[in-house]
Amino acid sequence: MVADELTGYNAIPDAMAQILATKLRLTAVAGRIVQTNKVGHTRAKTFQRIVTPASFSGPVLEGGRYILVDDHVGLGGTLANLKGYLEARGGNVIAMTTLTESHNGRQIALRADTLTMLKVKHGEELDPFWRSQFDHGIEALTEIEAQNLGRQESVGAIQDLLAQAAVEARGRGLKPRSG
Repeated sequence: MVADELTGYNAIPDAMAQILATKLRLTAVAGRIVQTNKVGHTRAKTFQRIVTPASFSGPVLEGGRYILVDDHVGLGGTLANLKGYLEARGGNVIAMTTLTESHNGRQIALRADTLTMLKVKHGEELDPFWRSQFDHGIEALTEIEAQNLGRQESVGAIQDLLAQAAVEARGRGLKPRSG
């Protein structure tokens, strides 16, 4: 996957993929699947990251096995979105790796108890709202994204934070999905 970031092309993931492929005697394929939007996640706050999810384009080999490589994982949204893109088109993600991570960043998959906590705390209101904003339900959140939502006192508070983050994202020249 190739991403054009706000500050330019990030060559670190490509270099990591090349080294990993050499060590594992695999073929690294760069540039076929590309990130189609700028997300500005570097040093961005949680809700700014959430309102600017990465989207992708490019051919996926049906039945192909993919190892996802990135330089850093913060909330895990970019890796989760890429995994979803690949799997929705018949690819199989067999591993993910990064050079660095934020605190607890390696836990991408949403834990069942965290999903239950969100449903108990925010009731039936959160999931339909989330679907209307992001085209997927809360079950597709990463663990850290869900934990952040769980710390908010209400769905209204979540909506306010997303709206504020969308305004900030627009101010940075980004196109938010929510707000």
